[in-house]
Amino acid sequence: MSKNHKNIHIVAGLIFAVVAVLHAFRIVIGFQVVFGSVSIPMWASWIGVVVGVSLSYLFFKSMND
Repeated sequence: MSKNHKNIHIVAGLIFAVVAVLHAFRIVIGFQVVFGSVSIPMWASWIGVVVGVSLSYLFFKSMND
């Protein structure tokens, strides 16, 4: 894997890790997210944590292949 690809994988992995941490933070403090008149349910953040951690892990893992 070229150095450019490794850098892209590092950045993408970090972005997904930050997204997962922000979702986890929302769960812990109970922050409500509302867009217009639609309230985003808390279970959506659980999905965000799982997806964010999974994608972050896959990007960092594929960097070593």
